Amino acid sequence: MELSELLKRGDFEVVLGGEEHTAPFSGRKCVWYDWIYIIGKGDSWDDGFTTMEAKDGSVVVQGDFPSLEIPVQWLNPYLEPSFEGPALVEEADVVVREYCLEPARSYHARVERFTFRLPPYRLFPFIARRRTTFLLALSEEPFLDKGPVCPLVPTFRGRTG
Repeated sequence: MELSELLKRGDFEVVLGGEEHTAPFSGRKCVWYDWIYIIGKGDSWDDGFTTMEAKDGSVVVQGDFPSLEIPVQWLNPYLEPSFEGPALVEEADVVVREYCLEPARSYHARVERFTFRLPPYRLFPFIARRRTTFLLALSEEPFLDKGPVCPLVPTFRGRTG
């Protein structure tokens, strides 16, 4: 089964599985985690941040369909931080945010279509090339008509289309 086949389902619930890791700040067991901290003198997360560690690999998605193993790059996690607070990182006091997808926990999911640009053809540089792929959006809260309740995890916001 492919993610594109789940597009017609709309919103559905899934449980995640896979290799478990211990998140460094919250101590939670996670199938994927990421943590960031504010860089520079800005007080806002919009001023910039540094990604310190994200667990790559894949997660197993289970629902009322055959299990899927998908790479974490195919996820769009809309999550609240599992930890947010001061910490000592590289001998500096910073504010850290950690995000975690926990195993055996129920998440709300939907498939999102993502279109991105590719470099032009070598012989025909005036022809734009685009590809469409599908991403699995995950949220702790049900999706609203306008979209997810929580913002997209910051390290996934840099995708361009």
